[in-house]
Order: sequence, then C-alpha cells, then structure tokens
Amino acid sequence: MVPSTVTTCSPTLRSEYLSSCKSPLSHFSQKVFIWIVGIISFIGNIAVIFQTYQVKLSRLGIIPNLLIRNLAISDFLMSLYLLIVAVADLAYSDGRYGISSESWLTNPFCVAACALVMISSLTSVLLMLLISIDRYNSIARPFSTKNLQLQHFKSITGTVWIISIIFCLIPLALGVGHGGFDRIYKYSSICIPNNYSVLSYKVWMLFYLMVTIVAWLAMTILYTCCFAVVEKSRRATNKTNTRDNRIIALRLSLLLITDLTSWLPFYYVVFSAIFSNQNQRLDVITLQFVGIFSLPLNSALNPFLYTATNASILKRIIRCSCYKRNVIRVESR
Repeated sequence: MVPSTVTTCSPTLRSEYLSSCKSPLSHFSQKVFIWIVGIISFIGNIAVIFQTYQVKLSRLGIIPNLLIRNLAISDFLMSLYLLIVAVADLAYSDGRYGISSESWLTNPFCVAACALVMISSLTSVLLMLLISIDRYNSIARPFSTKNLQLQHFKSITGTVWIISIIFCLIPLALGVGHGGFDRIYKYSSICIPNNYSVLSYKVWMLFYLMVTIVAWLAMTILYTCCFAVVEKSRRATNKTNTRDNRIIALRLSLLLITDLTSWLPFYYVVFSAIFSNQNQRLDVITLQFVGIFSLPLNSALNPFLYTATNASILKRIIRCSCYKRNVIRVESR
C-alpha cells in the first residue's frame, strides 16, 4: 500500500526493481528491444511449428522434427511473456507507475508472465539436451539397437513438459494474493523471479539453476563425444556422410556456445544475489541486460538456428515451399 501523502518517488538500484517511477521499463532501449525480440520470436516460432507439421519426413527425421517442434512451442511461450510485458509497459506508462505499480504486480497477466518465463526457460534447456542426445545417437551410434526410439522421445518430452510446469507453478502459486516480499518475483516490473530473501524461494532457485547447469554440462560432453567420433571417422574414411556429420557437429556446437552465452549473465546475477549480503546492491544495468537483452534472445534465435542445423528438415521445407509456389503458378495460369 502507498500512503496518500506520497507525491513523488525516486528510483532505486536494489536488485528487485527494474522500473522507473514513470513506467515499468526504465529505458527507451528496453521498450524497443522487447518489441523487436518478442515479435521475431512470435513469428519465427509459429513458422517453425507449422512447418514441422506440414513437412513430410522419413523415419530418421521424425525424432528431430518432434524435438524441434517442442522447442519452438517452448520458445513461443517466451515470446508471449515478452509481448505481455511490452503491452503492460504501454498500459502503465502514464507517468504514475511508481505509486500504482502494485496494480500491475498483482495483475493476473503479470502472474501469467512469470509462469511463462520460468516454464519456457527451463523447458527449452531440457529440450536442447534431448536434441543433443538425438544428435549424439545419429552421429556416434547410428546403427545401435539401444538408441532411444520415437515412442521413447515422445514419453520423455511429455514428462519434461509436465515436470517443468508443475515445478514452476508451485512457487508461483505460494505467492498469489500475498504482498511483494512473499511473491517469488517480489517487485520486479518485468515479473522475473528474484526473491532470494525467502528460504523456500532461494532453495527453489538454486535447484532450478543446478538442473540447467547439469543439462549444459551433459550437452557439452555429448557434443565433445560427437566431435571425437567425427574426427575418428574422418581419419578412417573420406565419405560424404562423415563430412556432413562434421558440419552438423560444428553447427550444433555453435548453438551450444550461443545459448550458453546468453545464460551466463543470468547465472552471474542470480548467484551473486543468492550468496551475497542482502544489503549489497547489484548493478541495475546488469539486471536490465539479463531480463530484457540476454535470456529472451534465445527464443528469437532458436527457431532459425535449430532449423538450419537440421539438414533433413531444412531441405524438405525448401522443397515444400518451392512446390507450393509451383502449384500457385499453375493454378494462376
């Protein structure tokens, strides 16, 4: 609650705030960037989802297609989060956000935005791990009878979604209807979890981070094994499929580095907040970079990068597009 005698406010550099007194987003660059990334991610992921349903694949391409589709759905949730915050910034940019912020922070759309960003971030990392496992099976063990089959990947993918949703909704549900210090996103104007003063939220965030870190380590090991197998095959033979596998391994490693780079600032900020003194203030510029410029960027890049690294899907998308254009030309005649 804000006393009626308050007529002005001054912004703070405390870690739980990311807004100015006038609007939820404090800088013009944030306002522009969140719309750009949100729209690109929204359109790009919808395009990938539709293409994965339309493209006819051979038996060997069904599993990558399934995983890429689910990754696009997960990244699409991030685009919804960005657009919700962007629209809220327009709605609350009346110059009085500092004294009416609680109306946004308790708004169901802010709660939904927090759920979307948590579920999307966690699910995307776990799905990228599944993609890494599939790539490892295709490159390192292409003829093994012990490789995971389509039904296995369907079951694992469904389990990933269920666990991620439940895991992310539990701490969010605990803070619904409570004040700022009892919410997982506290007073964050972009509705990102940052409540490290409550022990249960701190433990939850540590577990969240450890799951993603273990996933990144596993992906690194899998891609390293892929490189080792490709290099060994290259020395033994000069067949085309070996060259193709090497190209795929290089591209996937680039994806790993790109995605991990966008997560590193998030790890730095969260670990600093968890293990530092509660009275210590974090640099708000770093928080702005992570909340708006860093972590959501994956959602805009993944639909293009992961589609480009899957040669079978990319070739069939091109063929499908060319076929449709030819049909349209024939019908117009």
